[in-house]
Amino acid sequence: MSLIKKDPARLCKRTFLFFLISAFCGLSSCHFPTRVNPDHPDYFRRIIDSAQGMYDLAHPHGGMHLVDSVYAIFPNPGVGDLYMKYSFKCDYYCKEQIRDYYKGLLYADSMIQVIHKAGLESRFNKEFADANFSKGDIYFKLGKYVEASKCYYNGKIFAEKTLNYCDRASIISRYAMVNYQQGKFLEAAAFFKESFDQASPCKTVNFEFVSKMQEQLGNTGLSYYKAGLADSAMKYYNRALDYIEKYKFLFSGNQAVYMETAKGVTYGNMGMVYYERGDLAMAETFLKKSIDIDTKDGNEKMDAEAMQTKLIQLYLETSRLPSAETCLHQLRMALDTLPNDIVEMHWRKLAWNYYTAVKQPEKANYYLQNYLVIKDSLDARARTLASINPLLEFQNLDQKYELSLLKKENELRDLYLLITIVFSFMALVIIFLVWRNWNRSKKNIRTLTSLNRQIGDQNLYLQTTLSSLEQSLEENAKLMKVVVHDLRNPIGAISSITSLMLAREDCPPEQRKMLKMIGESSNNSLTLINEMLEASTAPDEMKMEWVEMKGLLHYCVELLQFKAAEKKQQIVLQAEPLNIYSSRGKMWRVISNLIANSIKFSPEGATVTVRMERIDDTARISVHDQGIGIPDNLKDKIFELFTDAKRTGTSGERPFGMGLSISRKIVEAHGGRIWFESDHKLGTTFYVEFSLSDERAVA
Repeated sequence: MSLIKKDPARLCKRTFLFFLISAFCGLSSCHFPTRVNPDHPDYFRRIIDSAQGMYDLAHPHGGMHLVDSVYAIFPNPGVGDLYMKYSFKCDYYCKEQIRDYYKGLLYADSMIQVIHKAGLESRFNKEFADANFSKGDIYFKLGKYVEASKCYYNGKIFAEKTLNYCDRASIISRYAMVNYQQGKFLEAAAFFKESFDQASPCKTVNFEFVSKMQEQLGNTGLSYYKAGLADSAMKYYNRALDYIEKYKFLFSGNQAVYMETAKGVTYGNMGMVYYERGDLAMAETFLKKSIDIDTKDGNEKMDAEAMQTKLIQLYLETSRLPSAETCLHQLRMALDTLPNDIVEMHWRKLAWNYYTAVKQPEKANYYLQNYLVIKDSLDARARTLASINPLLEFQNLDQKYELSLLKKENELRDLYLLITIVFSFMALVIIFLVWRNWNRSKKNIRTLTSLNRQIGDQNLYLQTTLSSLEQSLEENAKLMKVVVHDLRNPIGAISSITSLMLAREDCPPEQRKMLKMIGESSNNSLTLINEMLEASTAPDEMKMEWVEMKGLLHYCVELLQFKAAEKKQQIVLQAEPLNIYSSRGKMWRVISNLIANSIKFSPEGATVTVRMERIDDTARISVHDQGIGIPDNLKDKIFELFTDAKRTGTSGERPFGMGLSISRKIVEAHGGRIWFESDHKLGTTFYVEFSLSDERAVA
C-alpha cells in the first residue's frame, strides 16, 4: 500500500496523449476493432447450392424455405454468411419466373449494408463490388439507367482495388450490356470480347468462371448477329460451343443442366443465323434442337420462347400454316406462364400475320392494334435508354469522385495546421507546468518517502496479525470438527435406542411420550451437528464431477415427498436436462435444504414448485412455495451464519438458522449465486444460478 498524490505535470502529459490519439484518429478516420462473428463458407455454400438446386427443379418456394429455416436456427452467422443469404434472395426475386425486382432491390441493399455496417469493405472488396453490380442490374431492368450507372461505378471502384482481372471483367461486361440494349451492337461486341480477354488469364476454373466465359463468347456472337455480321456471329457461336464441350465434364447435377441449357441457347442463335442466310432447313433443325433443350424443367424457358417466335415466322414464310397455328398456341400458353414483353410483341405480330394468311381480317386487325401498342411502349423505352451515354456517365462520376478526394485532402491540410497550432500551445503549457512542478517535486518526494515507510511498517504489522488470526481460525475449525464429530456418534446412538424402544408394543404411554421427546431432540441435535460440519467444510475439499442435474432434482424431490405428505403438500418438478460441473453431495444438500424450507414454511395442502431451465449460458434452479413469506426486517439476515432470523414452521418445526448460510457458501464455492424473492401473499422463491460456459454442460 502506498500514498499517491496527484501530480499536475502527469495530468498534463495524459491530456497531451489524449489529444494526440484523438487527432491521429481524426486524421486517419481510425475505427477501433469490433468483434465480428466468424464465417462458415463451406457449410452455407452447401445450403445455398441445395436451395438453388430446388429452384432449378421447379421447387422455388422450397429453396427459399430451406434457406430461411437454416439461418433461423444457426447461432451468430458471420458477415460472409449473411451476404450469401441476401445474395441468394436477390437472385431469387430477379429470376425471370419471379421478376419481383423491388424485393430484389431490397436484398441487394442488404448485401451492401451487411458489409458496410461491419466496416469490412476492404476485406470483402469483391463481394461489395458484386453487390453494387447486382443493384445496378436491377435498376437497369427497372429502366432507371442513371441509378444503374451510379451503382456500376461504385462497383467499379471496389473491383479495381482488388487489382483482379476477373473482377474488372465484370465491369466491362456491363458496359457491353448497356451498349447492346442501346442498339450499339458493334460497340457491345467489342466490350464483350474485351471482357473475355480480361478474364482469360485467371487460373481459377470453376463453374462460375466457365459459365461467365461462355456467356461472353455467346454475347459477342449475338452482338455481331444484331450488327448484320453473320459470319462473325457464327464464328463466336462455334467458339462458345467448343468452350462448353471443353469444360462440361467438370460439372454434374444442376451445373451440368446449366451447361446443357447454354448449349441450347447457342443452338437457337445459330438457327437464327441460318435463317438470315436463307438456309431454312438448317435453321429449323437448330431452332428445334434449341427449343427441345430449353423447354425442359430448370432450363432457359425464356430463350425457348424467343426461338419459338423465329420458328413460327419460318412456318409462315414456308406456308405451313397448321404448324404455325400449333406453335402460336404453345407459345401463348408459355407467355401466360412466363411473361416476356419483347416476345409478347413478336407473338402479336406473328398472330397478325397468321390471321392475315388464313383470311380472318377481324382477328388480324385486332392483333395488329395490340402489336402497335406494345411496340410503341418498347420503342419509347429504347429511346430513353439510347439517350444515355454510359461511358460519359462514368466519366462524370469519376470526375466527381476525384473532386471529392481533392476536397478531403484540403480539409486534411486545414486540420493538420490546426492540430500543429494546438500542439505548439500545449507544448508551451506543458513546459511551463513541468518547470513549476519540478521545484515542488523534491519536497513532495521526501514527504512521500517518509509516509510510505510508515505505511510499510503498518502493513507488516497488519500482515502478521492477519496470519495469527487465520491460524487461530483454522485451529478453532479443526477443534469444532473434532467435537462435533465426537458428539454425533453418542447422539446417534441415543436416537437409535429411542427408536427401538418406541417400536416395542408394551411401552407405556407415559414413557412413549418421553421417548418421542428424546428422539425428536436427538434428531434435531443430529441435524444441527450435520449443519455445523457442512459449515466447516472448505471448498477445496469438495469432489467435483459432471452431475446430471435433472436426475439429482428428481432424487431430492422423491426423498422429500414423504415429508411433504405429512402436511398434505405436493412437490412439482419441471426441469430441462442439463449437466453442471459440481460436487454431487453438496448440490444435493443445497436443493434439499431449499425444498425442506419451502415445506416447513408452507401451510397444509400447498404446492412446492421446483424448476430448472437454461437462460443464455446459465442454468437457473428455482424453488417456489406458497408459504408465509419473509418479513422485510429479516431479509438481510437470513444468509448469515448463526443468524437470529429464525422462525418456527407452519406446523411448529424447529429452526436452526444455518441451512441458508451453508447453501450460499456451497453455491459461491461453485462460482454461482443464490438469491430470493418473497411476498407474504404470494410466497417465496429461492433462485440458484450456475454458469454453463463449457459446451459439454448441455446434455
